[in-house]
Amino acid sequence: MPKNIRKRSARRRRNRNDNPLKPGQLVSTVPYTHTFRFGGAANVSSGAITVIDILGAAGVFTEVANTSVVPWYDTVKVNWIKIWGTGLSVTTNQPSTITLTWSGGQGFSADIVIVDTSTNPTAPPYITSRPPPRSAASFWLASSAANTQQVLSIAATDPIIVDLNVSLQTNGAGAGDTLSVVTAAVGVAYWLALDGPAGNSLVPIGLPSTH
Repeated sequence: MPKNIRKRSARRRRNRNDNPLKPGQLVSTVPYTHTFRFGGAANVSSGAITVIDILGAAGVFTEVANTSVVPWYDTVKVNWIKIWGTGLSVTTNQPSTITLTWSGGQGFSADIVIVDTSTNPTAPPYITSRPPPRSAASFWLASSAANTQQVLSIAATDPIIVDLNVSLQTNGAGAGDTLSVVTAAVGVAYWLALDGPAGNSLVPIGLPSTH
């Protein structure tokens, strides 16, 4: 197609979307994508990291002082995760190991387990992974008062750093979920541990937190 015709066609497409008498379509749901970083000490065992745990790690506001907090976002989708470990166990002088489990369950795939191990301090264990197809984390997951869906779990013999990239959405309605905490001031924003305030073993780095 000649260049001048291509330009006219592109101009017509733009003009169809720029009608001064009729606003175009607008997606009003508020999206957000971000990478959150967490740190864990030796012998981390996160247990089940659920939908509400990840939403709490993405930001909460205080509902009742020193009692409960509410996540800012309603739904979440995990995009990728990276986990850095220590090359040789500083506690037992044994191989250092990281284990990542992508959770399955009814309606999903079976659990997918990924393990990396190292005895070399200059080449520590490292896992980078995206949610496997049909795992729970591969879908958009909504929080609800009854939702205990496990998304992933992390275990490590030694200190680790975790980067988790997630996409989040909110429509402002909330899901009615709360997380219990011991310390929280009204009017203050917090970012909770990735494994929730009860576990508090994978704490956020660079952000104010509580549990």
